[in-house]
Amino acid sequence: MPFLIDDKVFLPDHPERLDEANSLLEYFLSKRQPVITRQTLPISTPLGLNLQGYLQLTVHRVVDLCEGICESWNSRRPSAAFVLVRAVVENAVAFNDVTEHIASSVKRKDLDEITPLIERRLFGGKGIQASYPVPNILTSVNKIAKSIPLFRFVYDEMSEYVHPNFNGMMGLYGIIDAEAISVTFTHSKACQRMPELLVTFVLGLTVLRHSIEESGTGSSLPAPKTIDPLQQTVATVLQGHLNSAIVIRKKIVDAIKYINQPLTGVQVKTLRSAYQKFQASHDIGQLVGDVEGLAETYGSRQQSSARPSDSLTRENLKLVCFDYLSG
Repeated sequence: MPFLIDDKVFLPDHPERLDEANSLLEYFLSKRQPVITRQTLPISTPLGLNLQGYLQLTVHRVVDLCEGICESWNSRRPSAAFVLVRAVVENAVAFNDVTEHIASSVKRKDLDEITPLIERRLFGGKGIQASYPVPNILTSVNKIAKSIPLFRFVYDEMSEYVHPNFNGMMGLYGIIDAEAISVTFTHSKACQRMPELLVTFVLGLTVLRHSIEESGTGSSLPAPKTIDPLQQTVATVLQGHLNSAIVIRKKIVDAIKYINQPLTGVQVKTLRSAYQKFQASHDIGQLVGDVEGLAETYGSRQQSSARPSDSLTRENLKLVCFDYLSG
């Protein structure tokens, strides 16, 4: 679910931030994988699996949070959106912290400490029953703030809208009239803070994308570049039923388009099962439905490919922080 484009009325100074937010959403959707196996990893070791597992857990959680943020934005519920945006930012700084530790270990050629590091993040917690203690999130925030000084300020300001204090309550919903000795409660006041919310959201996702691309973890699950012969077989079968009275032509065309792109081994295996069922039943409607289900489960690489970032550098992140202060 994207941010509604007509909401640019809330962003007279920085309308491009809405497009940037939607582009970042597409990027993380394209990184989400339903399953990882040793066969799909270029480095089929416990270390490679742990690293990709941590990446995918981060991406899946961030995508869920992003969808909640979009719903809150589109339905004008900024309080809920602020809580979710802070969660995204904290996921971003935690992942950045891990990738910086890994980079340091690689530089020192001490790879043995990487697996325990990731396991602490995968299985750690703050409770008394936690298998491993994890660092305080502010430690990770402060690390980024060393190179982006405004980052901690932006994080603290955003947190003020998350807590049940002045900014999070009266600052969002109450208008005090000292002369009339009255307080008016209005949702429109909270919506005036939405530009700050969006800029912080873009900042968090940009930090996370920057960490993924700098560390190279995002390229560890490369998209396949070839078409399996089974895909060509199924496409031919579907083409032979384009004029079928049983299935809407557009659905068949969409199914052909989907299977004419590179698919992962898991997707091909699922498609093979669907084709075997078709061979037994000759039910073209079922075959088209199975391909639609495949597309819904795994998504389309063509549709979810995100445009590349113009410049994911520390200077770019500093500019986003500046936008927050000057907005």
